[in-house]
Amino acid sequence: MPVTDPASARILVYNVVVAWVAKQTNNAANTIDVARTFVDNPPDGYGFSDGGYLQMCDGIIEPITTVSGRALKLPGAWRVKHKQDKIADFINATAVQLISAPLTPAGVSAHTWAMGS
Repeated sequence: MPVTDPASARILVYNVVVAWVAKQTNNAANTIDVARTFVDNPPDGYGFSDGGYLQMCDGIIEPITTVSGRALKLPGAWRVKHKQDKIADFINATAVQLISAPLTPAGVSAHTWAMGS
């Protein structure tokens, strides 16, 4: 069933983003501090370059889209607007984008199947 509520969207985005940051920084996911930013230098952030931040934006779209059944898009202006966000704020903003995204073909099929059961 496609993601349809904000809480589920935030949980999904949190798990994908934190896993991505953990992998890039060689840390365990449970040690990622979402009160930090992506781009500020430690201790306030994880010190991602502009390219690293953009790679993260690109890298989270496919897994979130696949699991959610929604066609997540993070357009350029949106990325610029959220570049300086704390990770928690980025997660919330991404969840809003996700909830407003159209269903993928798989999401439509899942929704149709669930409603027909």
